[in-house]
Amino acid sequence: MANVIYSGNDVAISVQLTTNGSNAAVSLSATVTAGIIDDSRTLIAGPWTCTSGATGADWTTGLVVVPVDGTDTTDAFTGGRTIPFNGCRMEVKVVSGATSITRRSNEKFQLAKAAV
Repeated sequence: MANVIYSGNDVAISVQLTTNGSNAAVSLSATVTAGIIDDSRTLIAGPWTCTSGATGADWTTGLVVVPVDGTDTTDAFTGGRTIPFNGCRMEVKVVSGATSITRRSNEKFQLAKAAV
C-alpha cells in the first residue's frame, strides 16, 4: 500500500475502470458515485458524485476521478467508524439507464488520521 489519504485533506483519486482487462468506457450521461470501503464493503467515507468534467477524468476510456471530501474522511475517524489497518478500497458505481455496475479498486490504500 503506497498511497495514503490523510483525514481532512480534499484529494482527487483517479480510478481506471476495466472489464476483462480492457478499459471500460463510461457514458457521459451516466451517474457515477464512489466511496471508500473496507473488505466487507462497509462504507467508511463518501459517497461522492463524480463528474466527467473533473480535471484528469476521461470517461471515454473509463478514467473516473473521485473528489474525496476531507470533511468526510475526518468524520470517518470522529464518527466511530472502524478504520481497517490492512487498507481500504475505492468502490465506484456507474448507473446508465437501467444498467448499474459496481466496481472496486484492485489496489488498497491507507486512510490515516492527520496529526497536525
